[in-house]
Amino acid sequence: MHILCLGVDILVAGNVLKTIVDSDSYQFWGDGDEEQKLLCAWQKLKEWARQSGWKHSVPRFAPKKLKSAQHPYPELQSKAWNARVVIQWLSSALEEFSTALPADGTIQLMKECVTCLASFHRIGELNGRFLTKSVAQRMGKLCALAAVARRCGPSTCRREVCGGG
Repeated sequence: MHILCLGVDILVAGNVLKTIVDSDSYQFWGDGDEEQKLLCAWQKLKEWARQSGWKHSVPRFAPKKLKSAQHPYPELQSKAWNARVVIQWLSSALEEFSTALPADGTIQLMKECVTCLASFHRIGELNGRFLTKSVAQRMGKLCALAAVARRCGPSTCRREVCGGG
């Protein structure tokens, strides 16, 4: 949990939140300043978690919570489980956002990334404490499918790779 949540999840969540908040193109959380948009995002997270049954202790999002002392890029300052919850929420939120917008490569890439992470977590959580060979194979298949999806979109489909249409 800690390697993925405190390694990958905090970086992905921080970058996704910062990208959405900083962009004038995405008005998902209002049109206020960074502080107001992050507050709105945090309120949406709390509402989603309550409706979905996800327990968490995610503190209020704030600009200072997206900064890293070690890196020049955004990083969500969070506990491991809370980072996991934020990834799950972002997966749901980006799915909703992506249907409300015209095709946007940035939103699509963010959506694919957090959806893959959320799915990876779910596979591990649903299959017990120890990584069995079959669970590892399912996780590997998920990673392979994500890689194929990046190479094989609607305009570049290669049926021999994914059997798509």
